Amino acid sequence: MGWLMLFRTIRSRLLGLVVATVCPFLVVICGGLWLQLRQDQSNALGDALDQAQLFAAQIDEHIGNLEHLMIGLSRAVSTRLADTSANDALLRQVKKEMPEFVAEILLFAPDGSNIGVSWNENVRNNASERAYFRRVLAGEHLAIGDVIHTRVSQQWVVTLASPVEDQNGRLRAVIAIGTRLDRFQDALRMQRLPPGSIVRVINENGIVVAQSDDGTKWIGRDLSSANDVVEALASKESMGNVRWPDGVERLTGSATAHRAPWTVSVGFPTSIGLRAMAIHLPWGGAIGGLSLLAGFVIAWMLSGRIARPLRQLQRDALALARGNLTHRTTVKTGDEVGKLADAFNRMAESIERRQFELQESKNTLAAVIDALPVAIVCSDLERRIALWNPGAEKLYGYSAAEATGSIVQMVPPEGQAASLEMYQRARNGETIRNEEVLRQRKDGSLVHVKLAAAPMYSPEGDICGVAWAHQDITERRKAQAQLERLAHFDPLTGLPNRLSLQKVLGRLLAGDGAKRPIAVALFDLDRRSTAASCDQGTRQGPGVPPRRRRICPGCSGMRRPARHWRDCRRRAQSARPEF
Repeated sequence: MGWLMLFRTIRSRLLGLVVATVCPFLVVICGGLWLQLRQDQSNALGDALDQAQLFAAQIDEHIGNLEHLMIGLSRAVSTRLADTSANDALLRQVKKEMPEFVAEILLFAPDGSNIGVSWNENVRNNASERAYFRRVLAGEHLAIGDVIHTRVSQQWVVTLASPVEDQNGRLRAVIAIGTRLDRFQDALRMQRLPPGSIVRVINENGIVVAQSDDGTKWIGRDLSSANDVVEALASKESMGNVRWPDGVERLTGSATAHRAPWTVSVGFPTSIGLRAMAIHLPWGGAIGGLSLLAGFVIAWMLSGRIARPLRQLQRDALALARGNLTHRTTVKTGDEVGKLADAFNRMAESIERRQFELQESKNTLAAVIDALPVAIVCSDLERRIALWNPGAEKLYGYSAAEATGSIVQMVPPEGQAASLEMYQRARNGETIRNEEVLRQRKDGSLVHVKLAAAPMYSPEGDICGVAWAHQDITERRKAQAQLERLAHFDPLTGLPNRLSLQKVLGRLLAGDGAKRPIAVALFDLDRRSTAASCDQGTRQGPGVPPRRRRICPGCSGMRRPARHWRDCRRRAQSARPEF
């Protein structure tokens, strides 16, 4: 049974799927093709080097032929100035028999003056400043000049020069032959090269002498700073996968000629190494295709038992995601997919239970907020209203539809600074309580409210808004004012009562220490008694001289002692209502 359970697991099926494919065969085939490719590239590099050596030998042969031609002409021409016309005729005749890559044949006296030309006797340049001329005068038997662009013929030319000596070996003249570089590849036999190959010849200074592809664009260009050119000039022979100055990688072989310090580079396209692969690839593809087909058939049979329950679980998860929390999966298997289905059902039950609890809590909280007699306002960090309960609608006159999503102007201009300060305190995490402020309704009227504020937090723990509680304290303030008035004024007459009188007298009698007279008059509203007090400095008591006695209004204006006056006043107060 244990072995059977092992083969029923998803892992075993995936392993069977991998084994059923042709990965080992593909690896073997790809490995063989890779080795074949490497071998073909190595053979191509060897062929490129062989071709470079062959072209270097052809250059040596070409230069040797020109050298023999100059030796033969040196015996036929005359070194005398008087024979210039005869030399011109001879050189023109020889030039007609030469290939097109031979540009011109020149004969110079030892002083550099021209005494023979093959193409235009009216143009005779002095060669005393030419490098090849100076090297011949210095004793070289074969001098190769620089790559130059002629002003007359507008052609790229390289000149070979040789001395003309008499029987005693003394230099009598210098003969030179110019080679047209745009036709130089005609002197090389390139018919056996693969398609897309390029042959390039550079001199010892890195200047392009000839190039088979788009030669007019590259001849005369200085490539001495290119990495492949530096490497080719440094070694007599080299080969490798080289990026040429045109940015294309080629299988390159390079060799140096012997008669001239020129380096020949032959570049094959890298695709040449794929020729053998192109031959073996159809067979390898056929074998790989059959193997893949067999693997697909086996994989289809095995993966069906895995894919079907997984697709069902996917549909069940989508139903749960759409909000159908009562949905349960019907997948029942004995492997890991079955365990996954059981876990899915338990998860759905847990989500449904938690959603019910959350909805219940949300409904309870909404009912409490709606039933509160105070205004509950919640705003985001930009002070836009997110919650506006019925208490807020009643207090400020704005409906929930008007307030939600907007910034409600309920702070009078003089309270803007204090409101912003409280908002910043709440945003910083402070809880605010019992702040009595003045707010403005929709109709412009002002209302006294008591504020409380607390920050609201997101699930990540960041402050996402501020919750406000606004309590209308207008009636309470009115009640407090009424109590304050009842404590200090008579409710019937509206006049200050004894408590107010005592407070005023106490404040006046306390004074500021100055000896200023203060007069107080008391009137009985029902005319039963009246009294007048003396100024603050009058003394009373036994033994007071008659001139210091008071006049008692209750005794018909007679002068009485202070004791009598007090008794009379006490009887008058007990006989009238309190004020």
